[in-house]
Amino acid sequence: GQPDTNSFCSCSRCNSRLLQLRLTMSMSNNQARSYMWIEFNNEVVKQLNAWIAANQPGRTVKFVTFAYNATVQAPVVNGVAKIQTESNLIVQLVINNELSMDYSKTYAENSEVAKALQGWRLVTANSELFVWDYGTNFYYYMEPFYNWDTIASNYQYLSDLGVTMLAAGIGNIHGKYPENWAGLS
Repeated sequence: GQPDTNSFCSCSRCNSRLLQLRLTMSMSNNQARSYMWIEFNNEVVKQLNAWIAANQPGRTVKFVTFAYNATVQAPVVNGVAKIQTESNLIVQLVINNELSMDYSKTYAENSEVAKALQGWRLVTANSELFVWDYGTNFYYYMEPFYNWDTIASNYQYLSDLGVTMLAAGIGNIHGKYPENWAGLS
């Protein structure tokens, strides 16, 4: 699976494929990593779909993979997805510090987040896009996190984009509270 770091396989075979993708498709290194990640997951899903069809006909299964850290940039060049997910492969984009988060801005206002969301929506055009929204600044976890005013706008933006599932891992919400605020009870 994908590590919980920014590392990516650096074997000669993967490095060769990364270089090939970067040169032939004009992709950044991280876009090429994302392409390889979807390429790998598509192949696994195709093989699982064949097994399911042979052994459990009629069964519908969906698979989920992450666009996270080293694969957060969608393999999209000039507004065109360079690869599509299988119809039952769902991508769950993780919105965290890798996207240069400025939580005073909505996702629509933050060009890196908007680009990632729109790009992954293109890649998953025949499937679904899920989002894991950390809503937490892990670089300064104990510092007040002024994102309260942007949450509703962000979630509306996700809905308008066609995101079908949201995991909100919000750990330290801070900001302007209403005068009658009783807490999160």
